[in-house]
Amino acid sequence: MNGWRILVVEDERLVYRVVADALRTAGFPCEVVHRASEVVARLEAKPYDLVILDIRLPDLPGSEVLRQIRERDPHLPVILITAYALDRELEKALAHAPDAVLYKPFEIEALLATVRRLLMRPALPTHAIVSMEARAGAPLTESVSPVSARLVWLSWESNRLVASPERMDDRMLCLQTPSLEAAAPPQVCVEWYGEDALYQFRSRVVEHRGGTETDLWLIRQPQVIRRIQRRRYPRIPARGRVALSPVGRIQRSIWGQLVDLSEGGAGALVYEEVGRDTAGTLTIEWETPGGALAFQIEGVVCHMVAGMQAHQPVYRLGIAFREVVPQSVRKALRTLQIERLLAASP
Repeated sequence: MNGWRILVVEDERLVYRVVADALRTAGFPCEVVHRASEVVARLEAKPYDLVILDIRLPDLPGSEVLRQIRERDPHLPVILITAYALDRELEKALAHAPDAVLYKPFEIEALLATVRRLLMRPALPTHAIVSMEARAGAPLTESVSPVSARLVWLSWESNRLVASPERMDDRMLCLQTPSLEAAAPPQVCVEWYGEDALYQFRSRVVEHRGGTETDLWLIRQPQVIRRIQRRRYPRIPARGRVALSPVGRIQRSIWGQLVDLSEGGAGALVYEEVGRDTAGTLTIEWETPGGALAFQIEGVVCHMVAGMQAHQPVYRLGIAFREVVPQSVRKALRTLQIERLLAASP
């Protein structure tokens, strides 16, 4: 990590103020430029971890700016912002492989989810040791498990700072953050998203060493780390099709690819933008080892992340069910979950 610098290239005042405020509130430092001519100069001056680029700029097309970015750094994550579903300028930009495309007006939750996804890839070989609450009379070591943690958040009072794990041992955790202008607090709240839950603990700051661009924090690890959120149902990778028929929209259903499935919801890839909180009827065709299962159920889109697939925009949807899934589906899910756990056992 080098301060998690994000460069926002946008000339519309309302858009760049909303985007910048949202990023900073979420703990991601960012800088804003309004003209394409400023982008190359910024990239030459210092490294960035992500670029958010509007396709329509006053002095140069966004496709040309993206071409210049790719010439300098082919692996720099770029999120493209456009108000046009598909025009010639967007087609030119897609030829230079942006990592994600968001269409105006987009939801801030979708932008932040896309930013987190791009910053978290590829995963670093770092981990944090998590001690879960043990049963009464049981040793704490029985519930220790590793949790991937590429992005960690530090918070205190009204401050929130994004960090990355550097090193750790059984007692201390070393984190790196962007430079902190104010004095470091004596105590912080540490939290991160694991594969199955949100973990959090409060602890003392043992050491804080400021640098010109990044700071190092040494934080004492507690004996027990609290899991404050957990998925109720395990998600099973699934193959098949999903059709979403939104409520109140007289149009054809939106078809997509089934990615995962649980008793509480489903994940899907679709090729049309679907807004968060979109409710409707789902038709799911699931290909299981025991044969095909098809069912209908009411659901609502909880989150949407935009990405690219074969130079075309694709959207990953998280859909929560509003009804209980059929008994046949519950039985198939539980059977597959048992098989996965037994197959992973030594």
